[in-house]
Amino acid sequence: MKKKIYFISIILTLISWQIKAQDTLQIDEVIKTASLQNTFKNSNEELIDSTLQTQYKNTSIDEVLAIQTSSQIKSYGGLGNLSSISLRGSSANHTAINWNGFAINSATTGGADLSLIQTGFFNEIKVVPGASSSLYGSGTFGGALELNNYFNSEEGLNISLGSEIGSFETYKYFAGASFSNKKVSYKISANKIDAKNNFTFYDNYKFDNPLEERKHNSLKSFNIMQSFILKLPKNNSIESGIWYINKEKEIPEIAGSYIDGNKMQNDSIFRTYLRWKKLGRNYLLTVSSAYFSEYLHYTDKTNSYDTEYYINSEISANNYFADISYRYYFNNKFIFDFAGIVNHQKVTTSNYENEDVSETNYSLISSLKYKMSGYDFRLNFRNEFLDTKKYIPLVDFGASKNFLQNKLIIKANFSNKFRRPTFNEKYWQPGGNINIKEETGTNAELSFKYLLKKSIFNVTFYHSTINDMIQWVPVDGVWSAQNNKKVKINGIEANFKQNFSTGFFKHKIYVNYNYTNALLTEVYSNDELESSQKLIYVPENTGKIFIASSYKKFTLSWATQVIGKRYTTQENNEDYSLPAYSLSNIYASYNVVFERFRLMLNAKVLNIFNEQYEVIKSYPSSRRAFYLGIILEFQAKNK
Repeated sequence: MKKKIYFISIILTLISWQIKAQDTLQIDEVIKTASLQNTFKNSNEELIDSTLQTQYKNTSIDEVLAIQTSSQIKSYGGLGNLSSISLRGSSANHTAINWNGFAINSATTGGADLSLIQTGFFNEIKVVPGASSSLYGSGTFGGALELNNYFNSEEGLNISLGSEIGSFETYKYFAGASFSNKKVSYKISANKIDAKNNFTFYDNYKFDNPLEERKHNSLKSFNIMQSFILKLPKNNSIESGIWYINKEKEIPEIAGSYIDGNKMQNDSIFRTYLRWKKLGRNYLLTVSSAYFSEYLHYTDKTNSYDTEYYINSEISANNYFADISYRYYFNNKFIFDFAGIVNHQKVTTSNYENEDVSETNYSLISSLKYKMSGYDFRLNFRNEFLDTKKYIPLVDFGASKNFLQNKLIIKANFSNKFRRPTFNEKYWQPGGNINIKEETGTNAELSFKYLLKKSIFNVTFYHSTINDMIQWVPVDGVWSAQNNKKVKINGIEANFKQNFSTGFFKHKIYVNYNYTNALLTEVYSNDELESSQKLIYVPENTGKIFIASSYKKFTLSWATQVIGKRYTTQENNEDYSLPAYSLSNIYASYNVVFERFRLMLNAKVLNIFNEQYEVIKSYPSSRRAFYLGIILEFQAKNK
């Protein structure tokens, strides 16, 4: 209680100072209406280049993130197989995935399948390593991924149609349209994929490493999204979005198996939200609501001709959000925001002891941004009230300052974090643990950003801890969810971006290096550690380089990523480790513009050196693959 009183007294003191020194408010409307996260976050962000995003609009987001950001993508091999993001050595459920401010992480698993998300659906894609729980909520030990749609200021009508054909009997189709004027912005995008995924690989888990074809691995998916923003009189606005996904995926057996398998998984996902904003001279009021539903049907049978399944699992999840935020601009140096969030989750499945389970969680957030003597201070405080009658206080504090005539930016921040246990970890039968505790931890980082006219160099040093990390371990012969680990992670993130020209050519270059020392320092079960061990599937060193060169209508791009050795067992057994690998892709595009039409021809070769590798043990990834695509756009711009 004393801490709360002290915290509130600081805020009131600062407010009183600002009221006395209030000056004329001159802040750009776009900045004033920015989201809570964009306004008050202390962490750096990695933004996907809009030009490259357009080039890859018919590609799932995991491919773009793998070559354009510091994130590590974990995939079970092949187009459409489960793919997740890992930041700073964390797990898939340690990254918050946000769509226009709403978390879309699964209530049952805590993660989000990136293979279901198409790059071309969004105006903005950015990765926020080390994002705070104070702003983003549960599960940000690694960071956050933001998928945003915003008002398109480029007025007119745009219609696009595209298709792509590629290796392993892959067919993709894309259609989209957008319209905007001074009052309305509307966008609709749709994508359809049909792929057999029958690539070949050497099965290193069989005698003599035979060359085999991946079987029972086909994918059929349909993805459609609409976003709508309407500006109303007196600085009111309404925005909404609808997103529907349907996916049918055959799940192959692991490498080394002598059967083709009969596992199938169908996913059906519906998401929608509605938001109202009122912008006053010195305040912003926002009211939002959202409804998400997910349906998963997993089946397996002994033989392909069987009429009955021996596994027939259905999971239905519903997620409701409501939030309100009031932001006050005292002047252009001091901003204060107060927000309240309600989140109700309900899951229905026969895999739980009680087929219907639900939870309601509440959050109260106070944020302030204050500029003084060349420093930029940001403080976020969150009280997370859990359904268990428990609350978790979360704090995120950061400061930054510019030096050398704004060429050098030094930023430091500290935060504590948490992750709410998933429904599966609490209720799955057998093995769910109703008494399991939340994961908690801290994060501290120091970053240096150096800006030149056409280049940016950024390096970040960070240290984070995770206490009571949840792990499925055998208890009395049953795999059970337990708070079983303590983890410490130290790391360095360094990246360099530059745009430059040589003669008639324009170039873009992106270089990234990550050092991650992720150590399991303590295990609470009977399997005590003799010494600290590396976390499984976390490479100590990763490096990436992306180069794009353009000449008039032609663009050629090269991407290489190097992923270090990864352990797959808690004991760091060398015999079961995955070796380091290097993966290179090449992309080419040719744009032809005539009057109101634009024709884009795309070609790409993935895994150009035919590398055989595994991201997840026993799940081979495809070797060299070729793709050809075409996109036709019609543009009618308002004068």
